[in-house]
Amino acid sequence: MPRTLLTSVAAAAPYATAPIDVTPLVVSDANNNSCQCTGKELILIRNPTGGSLTATVLSAVDPYGRTGDQTVSIPTLKTYAFGPFPVLGWKQTDGLLWINAAAALTILVLTLP
Repeated sequence: MPRTLLTSVAAAAPYATAPIDVTPLVVSDANNNSCQCTGKELILIRNPTGGSLTATVLSAVDPYGRTGDQTVSIPTLKTYAFGPFPVLGWKQTDGLLWINAAAALTILVLTLP
């Protein structure tokens, strides 16, 4: 089954006249998740529940054979930021960035200017 594609929100550009309105999305732990991978994605993951939950951003093999997933246990009511992620070493074979996260976590993907 394909991963659930998360829609990225464009972050406000320098000198923007107003902030952007954002809404985090509840993740899909059954299918896992993905988002675009341009090298400018910043991922905010929040745990709104009572108890630590795990999230992982999966790396891709780079030309030197290296990988390095980013896994973190997110405590109750905390928000963690991941990225931005360069294309080399993070863009998967389908062209996307892969995110595995426990159910109930919320994710916001921002694409930086």
